[in-house]
Amino acid sequence: GLFRDVLPAWNDENLKCVAEQIECRLFFAHVRASTGAGIARSNCHPFRYGSWLFMHNGQIGGYAEIRHELDRLIAPAYYRYRQGGTDSETFFYILLSNGLESDPPAAFARTVAQVESVMADAGITKALRLTAAATDGEAIHAVRYASDDRAPTLYFGLGQPAGAPDSALMVLSEPLDSKAEDWREVPMSRFVTACDGGVDDAAF
Repeated sequence: GLFRDVLPAWNDENLKCVAEQIECRLFFAHVRASTGAGIARSNCHPFRYGSWLFMHNGQIGGYAEIRHELDRLIAPAYYRYRQGGTDSETFFYILLSNGLESDPPAAFARTVAQVESVMADAGITKALRLTAAATDGEAIHAVRYASDDRAPTLYFGLGQPAGAPDSALMVLSEPLDSKAEDWREVPMSRFVTACDGGVDDAAF
């Protein structure tokens, strides 16, 4: 299921009512701060294709200058599903074109390499900053990367959301609480996969 709106999550009565009626083993949530694209549901994270969801903190440097070139990296089979105008959605559909559904780590690696190549060819000096996560409903695949040293943060650990009966394995941009021992910061250039069995952490 997918629920998106332009209202702040903490001020959205519909979201509160919907959340009271839902039970699920895996939740994906994102609060977006626009980096240029218009404020519209079609530009709100997460983005969805089939059973896959994707969300992203960061930016593709110089995106407006290279948007056309990046669009050409999206396979026609996926391009027709694109609805918004964000760099995040573009990245998602390039990921799908590079095999996200069958090999998430390789798809992320290929996509980052392609995007950085397009940026270099266009003389873009602004950074690619990428803390992103994708899920097929069974596992969460997340990466923390930047072409400079300023990737947005990424953490994982066990926490207990308000009202939840048990603790949950979480992958998030900031710790849920101040208990430092509950959270592990993902270093730069790392790829993590979280599922029922725990978290696998590998170089990216």
